[in-house]
Amino acid sequence: MVPILTDAELITLMRDRHGVGFRIMNEAEAESYVRREGNWLRITSYMSNFPRYEKGRNKGRFINLEFAHLVELSDIDDTLRKIMLEMSMEIEHFLKVRILDEIKMKGFGDGYRIVNLFIARNSTVLTKIENMITSTSSGDLIREYFTISQVRNPNTGKMENRIVDYALCPVWVFFELITFGDLIRFYEFYQNSYPSEIRITRATLNLVKSVRNVTAHNISILQNMSDETGGIPAELAEAVSRVIVGKGRKKLGKRINLEFASMLYAYSAIVSSNLQRQSVMDLCSLFMVRMVRHRDYFLPNPLITSCYEFSCRLIIGFFLRNIDGK
Repeated sequence: MVPILTDAELITLMRDRHGVGFRIMNEAEAESYVRREGNWLRITSYMSNFPRYEKGRNKGRFINLEFAHLVELSDIDDTLRKIMLEMSMEIEHFLKVRILDEIKMKGFGDGYRIVNLFIARNSTVLTKIENMITSTSSGDLIREYFTISQVRNPNTGKMENRIVDYALCPVWVFFELITFGDLIRFYEFYQNSYPSEIRITRATLNLVKSVRNVTAHNISILQNMSDETGGIPAELAEAVSRVIVGKGRKKLGKRINLEFASMLYAYSAIVSSNLQRQSVMDLCSLFMVRMVRHRDYFLPNPLITSCYEFSCRLIIGFFLRNIDGK
């Protein structure tokens, strides 16, 4: 069994085995930082973004990596996660709003029939709602719009709540009960059922959902910026090529670039332009002000600088006109 190391021992390990320097932030300051933040796994996860010596007596050790560089990435990541979580929640909200507007104002459906059709073809959604019947936040809403019966579970012998009729559940109530993933499935079903003015694919929204899940669970976004992916939605590649001339599609091969681009594209396509200002301004402040505070830490690192430059071009391409009020 590997013994648990103290903070001081972990710092020594980073210094002696991995070659991490403590010239900007000394070892006492580093120990105080990790004791305060309490997350060694996160701070060390950013090490994957930095190059190592490939040969010689220093093989395997990091090249000019300072502990302060990891702290800086962690602090930036914290702010980025909060902004992206907020943007993903706004995308979810305004996707609901736009679907409801079309259903209520443009005569594409009565708000009840489409829910019945969707549930009939997606029975797992009903199971999820049944599991929420006893919830203090949604139980009353479910009991008001669904018919519930007590049914004995043949496996456990216990009586359980089962929804036996959902014909009186309108879409605006249904939206209050489903997950983002089920909303995306409903959106695709809606698109296939009625002529819709909303133009964004499920593939792109699934990428947004992935970001939503990561940020909602406070998982690091910047821990492995070299991670690659092959699944690039065609509409996203086309949207990026419209706002970035050159190697936009190639840059989408990196997972972090793909998910960030999907978030910005979906946000620009779904959220009303007059309501985008705060999140976009927060994003611009992070990238144009906060991230360059210690630019010298990362200028020698092509992986980080490349992702940063691509992200800035996306922000400018999708939102600069809105920020300028043009």
